[in-house]
This record gives sequence, structure tokens and C-alpha cells, in this order.
Amino acid sequence: MKSLNFQKVYGLEIDSSVYKKVKNNFLSNHNISIHNENFFNYEIPKNIKFFFLFSPFKNDNDYLKLIDILINHSKNNNNKIYVLLSNNRSKDFFLDKNFNLEFAKSYLGKTYNAFVLSYETFI
Repeated sequence: MKSLNFQKVYGLEIDSSVYKKVKNNFLSNHNISIHNENFFNYEIPKNIKFFFLFSPFKNDNDYLKLIDILINHSKNNNNKIYVLLSNNRSKDFFLDKNFNLEFAKSYLGKTYNAFVLSYETFI
């Protein structure tokens, strides 16, 4: 997989107390922008093509809603997008929606996982 060049990193945290701690940790880094927002209400900037998710939902329907938002983002901006996941459960939701598995690795006897998936709209 080719190297990805990040010019800016955006983070969303819905919990205000966690948001304040995270925001404080990145005060000196101007390439990181942290927002206290719900992902479902956030308008994703057009240039964003890479998403990291660390098991954000307990509800399966929320995963499906998120995936639909990411697919629409890809289609509306004619961009190939990448999603980095850390859990096996959510990976299957993405694969069921025609994401491609680009990379998979387990760590510490499958206690931790890393998956990179991609989605590309062909017009």
C-alpha cells in the first residue's frame, strides 16, 4: 500500500470531558484539529480520505449508518477513502458494504488487531 501523506488530522470526540483532555494534549500541534461533536452531525471536509475508528459504537445500526456516510462521502467527492479499524467485529460490517481489505495484522496473540480497508467509487 502506498504511503499516505497527512497534512492535517481531524478528531471528533462526543464526550465533553474526554474532548477537553484530548484537546489539551494537542494544543501545540497545529496540524491536529479536535472537535467536540457527534460524527453523525459533522460535515466531513471534502479533502478527508482517511478515517481511524477505535470501536466507537455498541449498536450495529450506528456502524451501518457511519458506513453509509463514508460511502456517500467517497461518492460525492469522487475519492478513494481508507478506514483504519482496531476491532474484528466492525471489519465485517465494512466488508459487507463492499470495502476492500488492504491490510490486516493481529498483535499479542490476536488481542489487538489493525485493519486498513478502502472504498472507491468507480464512475
